[in-house]
Amino acid sequence: MNSLAPTASAQIPGLPPNQIRLEPGCRFAERCELVEAGCRQHRPPLQTISASTSPHRVACPVVLKREGIAVHV
Repeated sequence: MNSLAPTASAQIPGLPPNQIRLEPGCRFAERCELVEAGCRQHRPPLQTISASTSPHRVACPVVLKREGIAVHV
């Protein structure tokens, strides 16, 4: 069973990054409880995780690995 089942909207504490001077890496790295070293170095691409007519996409490689989610090509 996938622990990423839909729930009430989650809030991320802190402020969003400066949109004028964006740092490399994931835009959520400074506020994410799952952050890893690579998150601050490279911005992850969006990956499609469902092949339905309205595909769901995820950019976080930490979540993909942790949850064992297969990426659809």
